[in-house]
Amino acid sequence: MTASARTGPAGHRVYTDDDGRWEVEITRSGEHRVLRSTPGLRITSLACPP
Repeated sequence: MTASARTGPAGHRVYTDDDGRWEVEITRSGEHRVLRSTPGLRITSLACPP
C-alpha cells in the first residue's frame, strides 16, 4: 500500500495498491473504509496486538 495525496470522504489519507486494484481510506487509529476494489477480491483485515 502506498499513501496517495488524496483524502477520502471522511477526510483521511487514501492508500492504493501497486496495481491500482483497490483504494482504502485509513484513519490514524487504524479504522478503514474500502473505496474501490476489484470484483471478487478478498480483503482480510488483521488486528495488531496493543
